[in-house]
Amino acid sequence: SNTAQKQENVASVTVTGAGWYRVAHIDGSVGRGQNTVTVYTTGGSYAPQSVTLRWWHDWSVTGGITVLSEIGSTTFWSDARVTGDGSNSYLEVYFTQAITSGLSLSMQYDGGYARGSLYSGTLPAGGDTVRATSKIGLLNIGSDKLIVNSSGVVGIGTSTPSQVLSVQGNGLFSGNLTAANIVATGTLAVTGATTLSSTLNVTGQTTLGYASTTGISSSGSAYFATSGGSVGIGTTNPSSPLTVIASTTGNIVTFQNTASNVTGTASGIYVIASSSQTDRSYAQNSAGGSLVLRNSDTTANVYSGLYFMDAGINSVAGIEGIYQSDANNQGSLVFRTRPSGGSITDRMWIDSAISYIPYTNEYR
Repeated sequence: SNTAQKQENVASVTVTGAGWYRVAHIDGSVGRGQNTVTVYTTGGSYAPQSVTLRWWHDWSVTGGITVLSEIGSTTFWSDARVTGDGSNSYLEVYFTQAITSGLSLSMQYDGGYARGSLYSGTLPAGGDTVRATSKIGLLNIGSDKLIVNSSGVVGIGTSTPSQVLSVQGNGLFSGNLTAANIVATGTLAVTGATTLSSTLNVTGQTTLGYASTTGISSSGSAYFATSGGSVGIGTTNPSSPLTVIASTTGNIVTFQNTASNVTGTASGIYVIASSSQTDRSYAQNSAGGSLVLRNSDTTANVYSGLYFMDAGINSVAGIEGIYQSDANNQGSLVFRTRPSGGSITDRMWIDSAISYIPYTNEYR
């Protein structure tokens, strides 16, 4: 009868103390089969609580558990696992204390190779090889693949979620992801378009892969800044508000204005200062809106220059600063131009003491 069938799948049990205990078993053929077991207290000395465990074992060494509980982990139990000894398989529960009365088991057969059986009386201790484990929470699917713990915290790929949603592994969102704040403690990879309506703060080193095709734009003002307000390109220790360091034989920085027929306004680079200093001796220290060119090589007669180029990227004129003696802070200036069809040629030298105009042999 239905009543008899139901009675065959219910057992009263006890546990003698904290530890792993077997609650059900499937005998023979390597323990292959599956069923659902509910562990529950009925009241009295122990508050009524329950957990339902759907478990299975295959014909080899693989098993799994799905957990469903009304209140999650309790003071009575915390974990479940499937074990096997090569011939039989076992469902085991970790009880956190002794339960000497009012503890029962029930089983429902879900189909499969074998239905299994419940233990009764004093439960035997657990052991043998572990096939699968699961934390007991409100929900635990596939042996910790998806868990909702007693506090309602969700874990995917982790049995110990620390936030409202904790994901251990990669995630893919084909639609929009809206977040008030994003804190990345590892790598944050974005392969598509990303819109930030607030501030993006980066406290560690950040790499933009494929920088030549990576666009960073803003419909309003945009800026990059470290916590000190300085920006470094090629360096993590900028010494000025913008520091660019590169090791290359080509251009380090290129500024290009693509507008045509610019009239009524300058289209170059502004160097602006707000200094009331009128003593020109301070100019050597860039007290005004100065443009400073420096060569860090201490070899005598090295130079830095300001050159003017045509559309064919040919130098047509230039001004060179010659570092005659680094030890004595001695230098000179050379003005150069290119005649039609000729080469760029020195036109005037301003030495550290006198001026010399080539071809005229004129000294001043």
